[in-house]
Amino acid sequence: KEIYISDILGKNIRQVTRHNYIVVSPRFSPDGTHLAYSSFHSGNLNLYVTDLRQSKTTRVSSRRKGMNLAPAWAPDGQSMVVTLSFKGNPDLYLVNRRGEVQRQLTKQTGINVSPTFSPDGRHIVFVSDRSGKPQLYMMELASGNTQRLTFEGVENAEPSWSPVENLVVYSSLRGGIYHLCTIDPFNIGSSTQITSDQAHHETPSWSPDGNQIIFAKRDGRGHKIYGIMKNGQYQRMLFSLPGSQTYPRWAVKPY
Repeated sequence: KEIYISDILGKNIRQVTRHNYIVVSPRFSPDGTHLAYSSFHSGNLNLYVTDLRQSKTTRVSSRRKGMNLAPAWAPDGQSMVVTLSFKGNPDLYLVNRRGEVQRQLTKQTGINVSPTFSPDGRHIVFVSDRSGKPQLYMMELASGNTQRLTFEGVENAEPSWSPVENLVVYSSLRGGIYHLCTIDPFNIGSSTQITSDQAHHETPSWSPDGNQIIFAKRDGRGHKIYGIMKNGQYQRMLFSLPGSQTYPRWAVKPY
């Protein structure tokens, strides 16, 4: 599983990684010039950053023992929140661009993964199983105050915060199917399900203007990339390529 970049129609394909192994959780930097991701190819789940302008992996950002997973860039592009498990428990840490830990954000309270920043950089939404099942939580970074956001669905995962407003899209297990839902994180109880067809809808991500969502749809044909308007209308396959396509992310600016 490698990372590729294409236009919205699946054309002009460019291969970014060549690890010949599993690569997951790609995340564009806010200016679109760098791509952070995690890979198992060295025998450990390490965090890497590629300079897309130079078409090469510039450095290993974190190779601590255990998980180095799912980077979320801060809006200013100077830091990331990542999941690290070098202390044993998978917790969220704030790290700088060199991968140096600035602060531990969660502490031994279940498995904590999939962070996503608010547009102003003051909050993150993330996934934790501290209540028994994966659910969405929001943390104010300055104070560390944390509250649970989701109470519907067997489990809720893979949040992505809109770049332009207080709206988070995520994947929610309801009736045995993963559906896309949106929620205002400052208005608990505002969850809205925006998909209803009988296929799994996973790893959603926003368009730069906040009007559309791209995601991986899983059915009998594997994973394919789809788009949908934020109100749930106009769901369509964006392109169909050989194999499966997962973890779509939309570049904020041309790289």
